[in-house]
Amino acid sequence: MSKVIMIPVVQGVKKTKRVAIYARVSTLEGHQDSSYLLQVGELSKSILKNPDYELICIYADKESGKTNKRSSFQKMMDLARAGGIDLIVTKSISRFGRNTINVIGAIQELRKIGIEIYFEKENMSTLDPTIDFMLTVLAAYAEEESNQISTNTKWSIMKKMKRGGNTTTRLYGYHIEKETFTIKEDEAKVIIFIFDSYLQGLRYKPIIQMLKDNQIPSPKGNEVWCQSTIETILTNEKYTGDNLLQKTLYGKSIKNVDYAMGRVNQYLVRNNHPGIISREKYDLVQKIRDNNTKNKHKGETHRISPYAYYFYSVDLGKYLNKITEKHQNKYKVEMLLGIKNGQRVSFRFEYIKEGMMQMAKYLVDNKVAITTRLKEMKKPTLAKLELEKERLYKSLEGLNLSERLETYGLISDVRLRIEKLAKLSEMIDGYITIARKLSKEFDIVLAKELFSSFVVKGFDVHLTVSLGRDEIKNLPDYQDKYYTFKSEIIQIFRKREVEFNVYLI
Repeated sequence: MSKVIMIPVVQGVKKTKRVAIYARVSTLEGHQDSSYLLQVGELSKSILKNPDYELICIYADKESGKTNKRSSFQKMMDLARAGGIDLIVTKSISRFGRNTINVIGAIQELRKIGIEIYFEKENMSTLDPTIDFMLTVLAAYAEEESNQISTNTKWSIMKKMKRGGNTTTRLYGYHIEKETFTIKEDEAKVIIFIFDSYLQGLRYKPIIQMLKDNQIPSPKGNEVWCQSTIETILTNEKYTGDNLLQKTLYGKSIKNVDYAMGRVNQYLVRNNHPGIISREKYDLVQKIRDNNTKNKHKGETHRISPYAYYFYSVDLGKYLNKITEKHQNKYKVEMLLGIKNGQRVSFRFEYIKEGMMQMAKYLVDNKVAITTRLKEMKKPTLAKLELEKERLYKSLEGLNLSERLETYGLISDVRLRIEKLAKLSEMIDGYITIARKLSKEFDIVLAKELFSSFVVKGFDVHLTVSLGRDEIKNLPDYQDKYYTFKSEIIQIFRKREVEFNVYLI
């Protein structure tokens, strides 16, 4: 006689969704903090009530609708790309972004990697295949609404300019309160020093060095001033007490031809506020600048060489430049060269290129050993990051909104590092793919992707394969050194050895 046996259902482990909240407040809104509280508060409650959800992070921006200018949005996308988010919840499409192209682009990228976005107001999920048409229409509507607000704001600003009203809110050397400019005496002294130094024949580098030597921070608080900051000060008519309005249009510089052809009007308000320097001094500086300007190709795009800001010399404390030396017009030699205070550091580029290609080949040939080594090295780091993550979550209790958002930013950074380290094998596979290409044919772009830093001291070259760290200008730790080989070169008609070292960090 047959017998029926019931097979019990094996309960699987239910995985909770890792959820992130994204909130955005337009710079045009007056009550930003209250809007933040509403967006974040309502979304947090609904997520915390759901046992299938785990709230891992809250991202919020108080900037423009352009996604490439939203720091929190970019942090969220980085964590999503690393596989640290399953679901993003936002109030509405207009909160996610006001530009149709940016919104659709971000959604498409996230959908490809299996990440859902839920828009609460529209009650829509991006995983629904029928959403595409609705999403395009709604995003376009949101963009049009934002454009209308933007147009009205620009119109009011231009109307204010026509009557000579002030549109500047911040300017080094002044405290600005609505229409009133009050001179900051300590910063005014710096302005006068910069103008006087330039009139005495000093150029940007000496002025910057003198400011650093006197421990005078830049307007942004940096130890070293940028040349562009000095140039901006020297060309700003506001330091004479005048106020030239409509120097830019919608955030972009306007060429003189626009004014000449009557397409754009400028408005000059004489004696608008107390001046720091005289008009005569300002005009003289402009005349000297015009005479000193060798580059007549103003307005043309300046492209930075891919070789720039990579080959760092510890001996000089600066980056080496890749140049081509011509010897009596007979032959050309590519060189890495740096000179500082009479000290010269130089290498024939072919030696450096060959050494980097050989190091890339070594990495390809020793992939298994490298993977094992890195996994062992990163275990303590992973453990520390997990502890730091738990500490940050516990610290959220009792914090106000601003402090919570700042802490969530730190949490996002920690989780991103954890996710990257968890995919160590995949990362190494990516590096090895690059190394294989580089070992066959040198390409500076591939070299920079493989070796996050190139540091040279004496005749020792130090190359770093880094898992997420920023550029390194100092010598890496000796304990991170993985492999060394020496290569014979000819330097000033003498045989020398260059030692190439690779570090895994």
